[in-house]
Amino acid sequence: MSNTVEVVLNWVKTNCLKDKPGLTLNPETSFLSNNVLDSLSFLHLVTFLEEQYGVKIDEDDMSPDNFESAQTVADLVERMRAA
Repeated sequence: MSNTVEVVLNWVKTNCLKDKPGLTLNPETSFLSNNVLDSLSFLHLVTFLEEQYGVKIDEDDMSPDNFESAQTVADLVERMRAA
């Protein structure tokens, strides 16, 4: 598991799971089908990622495919950092 995946998982656990005590997250857990991210937490996650990694996430990058799980979020960030 990459460091970016761990950072995303920790952020989500800290900020999004207060009302989901039985949900266990792993890198592939679907944020969408488990209703982990609502619209506000999604925007907070985007802001966190931009500040943490110095990337700019455009509207085109804010697709469900890129925010399906911690792994897909980490993949997006790593692609953006490599560009």
